Amino acid sequence: ETGDAHTIAQCAYPKELAVKPGAQIMLLANVDVRRGLVNGSCGVVVSIEPDVIGCRFARCGLHGESH
Repeated sequence: ETGDAHTIAQCAYPKELAVKPGAQIMLLANVDVRRGLVNGSCGVVVSIEPDVIGCRFARCGLHGESH
């Protein structure tokens, strides 16, 4: 979330989260509706690099998300 501090403070999820390869994840917001990366989509962390977490979602294949 890149919103203001008040918006972030109202969220039900942590500001930071530690994950490792193999961790199951769920999107909490729509990322790319056309590709099926929508709120509630489940995936698995497949790789972690210094600035990218690679995730695999069942309907969409491999995706990386910069942090």
